[in-house]
Formats: sequence, structure tokens, C-alpha cells
Amino acid sequence: MTPLGDEDNENNPNYNPKGPDTRKKIIDWTLRKPTDVTVTVTDNTNNPVPDYPFTLGEFVRPNSGGHDHGDNRPTGKFITPAHDTVASFQGTTNSDGKATCTYICSGFGGVDSIFVRGKTDRDTSSTTILLQFPGLQELTEGDHYELIGAHSQGATSEHEKNHYGTSKLVSVLKELADTVYSEDEYELRFNDMSLVNGGPFDIWNNWDTPHQDHREGVSADVGNQILHSNGGLYPLTEDQLKRWLRLVSKKPNVGSEPGHYHVTIR
Repeated sequence: MTPLGDEDNENNPNYNPKGPDTRKKIIDWTLRKPTDVTVTVTDNTNNPVPDYPFTLGEFVRPNSGGHDHGDNRPTGKFITPAHDTVASFQGTTNSDGKATCTYICSGFGGVDSIFVRGKTDRDTSSTTILLQFPGLQELTEGDHYELIGAHSQGATSEHEKNHYGTSKLVSVLKELADTVYSEDEYELRFNDMSLVNGGPFDIWNNWDTPHQDHREGVSADVGNQILHSNGGLYPLTEDQLKRWLRLVSKKPNVGSEPGHYHVTIR
């Protein structure tokens, strides 16, 4: 079969009929973990029904996973026993009243729904798959820091909830802000972290722009300006940020990017 990650495969959401797309991809479909989906059909007395035709389909729940935009959202795919990659799968149950195929998720945090239809409208069933990095916590408003978003990078990001991270990251950021304020009465400005379910964070709302280091809830963008209690806004240097971070974290990783610093805490 042709790998889903192959750009020459028209079933790849990154397929470009005009030729290879050299942009860095936010989803590598070859790395998606597959899920086996089994359809089981029984009659009113719970006996298996063999040779029963059905159709499997799927859709992604709109606005799930912190993506407050829904146009052209990538969907999952089915891989049939014949190794065909399809958006929906038509099959027939075996002698045990069952049939199995493989599902590859959409790749974005949120909820994928899989449904099956039989011969009549009453013969239906569905299930959901939650795609997430488990255990992420929200960094809520605090006294010594300001929460800002991707709009500050020139993007009009439609991701209202963008400050989720591991408990360790959230704890370190709070302690960092308190330390900075107690020392110099400066308030830090925390930009994008991760979305509510983690996963790819497309700040340009097009399912394609890389924001790769914000998948797992271990990274935060810190604005390169800090607000003083006197109301003034002052530059934040990388050396300043590193010195403050070393007071609250043993191994902070700091990188400089346009308009902000990228901080990773593992």
C-alpha cells in the first residue's frame, strides 16, 4: 500500500497536485498509531448475524481539542483488510458476525467519532476516540504574570484556550513569575503553551503551520517585554530570563525567537 505520509498519495491531507510541498508538515501520517476497529452485529437474542453489510464512517467533532476553527479540519482514515486507504469502509460480517479494519486518527487533539450504519436507519452505532496528551493542566490568571496569545506574533489565532501544560511546567511558570515580581516588581507575559488536549498547535488556523514544540505541554513562549509595577514596559533579555529560571528549575531550556523566548521544562 502507499504510505499515508507519501505526498504523492492523494489520500494524504498534505497531498499537493501541483508538486511536492516543501513546508514542514505538522502531521506525519506514517507515525500515527493505528486503532483496530471491530464491528459486531447481533440479532435481538444476541446471536451473531453473518454476511451482514455495513458502512463505517468517521468525522472529527468540530472545535474539539482547543481548535476554535473548523474549516477543512483533517479527518482520520480507514485501512481495509486489502490495505486500501479510504475515508469510509464498506464491509460484511464473517460467520461470527464480526468484521475488523484499522483506523488512523486525525492527528490533532480532540475527538474523533466513528460510526457504523447497517441496512436500515435503526441499525446504527458509534464510538469516540479522544486524542490527547493526558494530564495537562491550565495555567489560569495570576497576580504576577499576564497571559497573552498567538495574536502577538502577528497571527490571528483562533485558539482561545492556549495555556495548558504539564503540572511541572505550570508550577515552574508560577514560581518563576512570583520570583521575578518579588525581586524587581516585573510581571512576565506568558504566550502560547499547549492546547487543552495537546497535539499540533496551528497558530495560523490552517492545520498546517508548524508550532511543533507545543505538542506535549512542556513548552511556553515568554514575551520579550516585561511590565513593571510602575506601568512601564521594558525589554527582557535572554540572560535575565535564564538567571531567573535557574532559581526555580534545575535544567531550563531557553531559546530566542522573534518577539519571545521559548522555554521548555521537562
